[in-house]
Amino acid sequence: MCFWSPWEAACWAVIVQRSSMLIAARIKQRIAERHGARVTVDGHTFAAFPPPVSLLEADALGLPAQKEEWVRGLARAALDGVLTTEHLRSLAPEEALAELRALPGVGPFSAGLILIRGAGAPDAFPGDEPRLFGILREAYGLPEDTPPASYRRLAEAWRPYRSWASFLFRAISYGAAGE
Repeated sequence: MCFWSPWEAACWAVIVQRSSMLIAARIKQRIAERHGARVTVDGHTFAAFPPPVSLLEADALGLPAQKEEWVRGLARAALDGVLTTEHLRSLAPEEALAELRALPGVGPFSAGLILIRGAGAPDAFPGDEPRLFGILREAYGLPEDTPPASYRRLAEAWRPYRSWASFLFRAISYGAAGE
């Protein structure tokens, strides 16, 4: 359920923006094969996603120029200690989300992904996510014009597991959509 690190989650968030999951996964794998270390487990060799220092100056990642620049900016932030589990979980969730949104290529959805699935923060509510708002409107019978603050108040009842409750709502919704 979680990425290995907030750094890897941030890179995934940039890679997958405006792309299909399949194409993004292939690009991420190629980056790992070209710039990452090789790890052998039970006789099988795997390419690990590279550390920030390996992508700081890298080019030809197979991404549009803007995304490559964002990845380099994320690498600088990671090397400065911003994209670590310890740092992000030492902050209040709202403060961590705001700090993440200030990074290159990171919007509200990406910030939530990095904090929740990158740093494993159990109690962060991604309060600016229209898809989640739609799921909650349906689940709670809320009107279409429900303001974001109302969703944040609703999520207070899920403390101290707002991250995982949000994740569960999305998972149930995606499962229902496939039925």
